[in-house]
Amino acid sequence: MSENMIFCLGDGKYESKGDGYQKNNRIFNQPVTKEEFDEAINSCPTLEYNVKELSKMSDDFKKWVSELPHFNAKLFKKITGVKWEL
Repeated sequence: MSENMIFCLGDGKYESKGDGYQKNNRIFNQPVTKEEFDEAINSCPTLEYNVKELSKMSDDFKKWVSELPHFNAKLFKKITGVKWEL
């Protein structure tokens, strides 16, 4: 089981396979170095769970997400259900 993934998703809602499933050091389904992953995770502001709207996310969190390597607004929406707008 992978624990080193940020905003990754498998091939489908109920499918446990594909680029974003159980792989190490990935951000938005793209491979990153361990150093890039560690830098990203260590710079994360306080996470807000159960966010239903982008407007309810803190500015720090939105900035952090948008600056992640390989940021992908379409994948973010698939994972969270939230359309990305800044």
